[in-house]
Amino acid sequence: MKKFFVFIICLNIWLTAGVDARTVSLPLKDFMAVDNIRLSGIEANTQRFELKLPIPERWKVHEARLTFGYSNSSALIKDRSKLTFVFDGFVLAQNSLDPLVYKKNLTVTIPPSLLGPGYHPFEIQVAQHSVESGCEDPSAPELWTSIELVDAVLELKMDLKPIPLRVSAVNDFLYDPKNIYPPEIDLVFPELTPGIMKSVALCASGIANRYEFRRTPFFNTANISRRTDTIVVGDPEFLRSQLSRFNLPDRIWENIQGPHLSLHHLPYLEQNGASKSNPKTDPGFALIIVCGRNEEEILKASTGLSLLSMPLPDAPSVHLTDIQLPVLAPYRFKKGLVPGCTYTLKALGMDSCTFKGMTPIPKGIEFRLPSNAHLTPNDQAVLSLTIAYGAAMREDSVLNIQLNDKFVTGIPLRDPAGGNYRDYEVQFLMSSLKPGINRLLFAPELVPLITDQCTLIQTGNLRITLFDNSTLSLPEIDQWIEMPNLGAFLTDGFPFGRYPDMRETQICIPDKTPASFMASVNLIAMTAQKIGFPPLAASWHVDTPASEDKDLIFVSQTDTIPSSFREAAPINLTTPGPIKMPHLGRPKGNCENENNSLLSKFFHPRQNKITQVDIEESKLVILRADPVFIQGRGACIEFQNPKDKNRSVFMLTAQNQEDMAKTGQALWDPRVQASLRGDTAFINLTDPELDTRSFRLGDNYYLGKVSPIPFMDYYANTYPVWFIGVIVVLCFSLAMLLYMLLRARNKRRLTGD
Repeated sequence: MKKFFVFIICLNIWLTAGVDARTVSLPLKDFMAVDNIRLSGIEANTQRFELKLPIPERWKVHEARLTFGYSNSSALIKDRSKLTFVFDGFVLAQNSLDPLVYKKNLTVTIPPSLLGPGYHPFEIQVAQHSVESGCEDPSAPELWTSIELVDAVLELKMDLKPIPLRVSAVNDFLYDPKNIYPPEIDLVFPELTPGIMKSVALCASGIANRYEFRRTPFFNTANISRRTDTIVVGDPEFLRSQLSRFNLPDRIWENIQGPHLSLHHLPYLEQNGASKSNPKTDPGFALIIVCGRNEEEILKASTGLSLLSMPLPDAPSVHLTDIQLPVLAPYRFKKGLVPGCTYTLKALGMDSCTFKGMTPIPKGIEFRLPSNAHLTPNDQAVLSLTIAYGAAMREDSVLNIQLNDKFVTGIPLRDPAGGNYRDYEVQFLMSSLKPGINRLLFAPELVPLITDQCTLIQTGNLRITLFDNSTLSLPEIDQWIEMPNLGAFLTDGFPFGRYPDMRETQICIPDKTPASFMASVNLIAMTAQKIGFPPLAASWHVDTPASEDKDLIFVSQTDTIPSSFREAAPINLTTPGPIKMPHLGRPKGNCENENNSLLSKFFHPRQNKITQVDIEESKLVILRADPVFIQGRGACIEFQNPKDKNRSVFMLTAQNQEDMAKTGQALWDPRVQASLRGDTAFINLTDPELDTRSFRLGDNYYLGKVSPIPFMDYYANTYPVWFIGVIVVLCFSLAMLLYMLLRARNKRRLTGD
């Protein structure tokens, strides 16, 4: 929410600045993953952190200034120690590192010629010396400088470029993940019906997917407002009611002949209402029309807007005739890998690369596994690498491999004459992976053959190339998870997003208010962004749906949710207590004294070897209080459907309409998303930091199935000595049986029987 307040302040500056250039001040940590960085040694830089300033197509930047602080060692020699700021390969600033001044700030002005659309890499370099002449230890501990990027601030003086009037601008101009702060988007629609609700949600999901990972809050007004991108969803009559007051020369609503998409500059009225005779439009903001003669045509137009890969034309408007949708299998997410398949590094987004120098910049890949993946230590993934390395390197040079910031293995590069590996296999346990995002990193450490003190060290030969035909192979993975699990929902929408189009999900708005509906739109758009696909097959209802084999999402004020579901929730927010609060949190162990038979001392039951999902347990203290749920709070609750044990229910609720709207927008905040876990979470809407508390209050249940492990495979891995012994005994017994049969046959043949 703090980010939201910053954006509102910036937006107010824009509004008061008229048509002139606008100046905004943005904390660097709010749009980049930054931390304070310590640079050590004679030479060091921030290249390994891959700092990049994103500039969207929509911005015309006149000037930028970056201000950050730094501190350095008091042992440095001022004349020989320098800090340099490099932007897009150009040196823009240089400061001496003064040992007498512990902390300083540096403001760097970035010229507009370097601020075109794109991702602009920048780095901070230091040269540090503590010896005036003679030999110097390049890794002396007193050679350090700390760069404080957490408190860095970026000031931008910029304008919004005029929006090109073509529908394809939705993809390549308007909704760009390089936009540091995507503006709020106004959704204007008629009275709520299931068809309109689905169409509006599809439009919002399409915009959220185009922003990829940026927060994309949506809101609703009854009429078109000023200086914000607006999407109008409805039929020609509703379109006429919204646009006729602007007296525009183009009467759009009269030309609707089917599913219609069009892009326009946002019209507005002067405060004195004079634009009736002189209509005005703001070229910096977009008006997107999603229209049709009936709800079926409106839904088709919304579907077209929602599809990220749709080749939208370079025309101001388009009539859609047909859309062919693919058949989607479950657990297919963006960057998601399919268990049992083999992938090349190139397919995972990593081209062949050469690492240079003693400690090159690590490189790696990211991939996703489903949030309900049951990862066991008995299964292994295989990384097959093809690499080549240079000559004249010391034999302790190594290519380190890290998985999720944990060391997995190292590949020795021990031949001083250089060499190569083809299909070098690295196996790691599947339990080293995790559901959700996984990061595999290659980090070489290359050492010159000659490293004597005061000797010129040759580093040009320190090379290792990792080829993109290297592969990563995954075994088959079971789908099994302990529920409720709000963390799984925030990872990839599970279980409601089991299918990318959410075909097994029903969204219900019992209170029928626009505030609750907009909260549900923000919830579903955020989920679609996690999955990477719009909810084309989800169904929407304003009443409780008939009993079906589907998961349910209720987004409504607390007292309007059906009582049968309120009472089944782990906490009932509408009655005085009881409140269950966990205490004495402690690790959850696996007791072995359940079976004290003699056989159990040698063999454990197979089910006991299944990895426990829940690693923590606690005792619940139950008390009664009134009220349980107050204003200024939002709640996320997940539990088992009382009418279908294989289905789940998710409730997003608050006390009033104002809190419902705030709760929906709060879900976009990364701090809230990181705090949601267990089965119940409360969001403090009055706190600027949106303090979120999560609990596990209800009973657990399980979704999915652990496939039966073959006895041979299980016991061969768990008890190898016993298994080999049994095989030897069986082979000996079989041999004896064959010997006896052959002996008996020979005896009968010799006696003539």
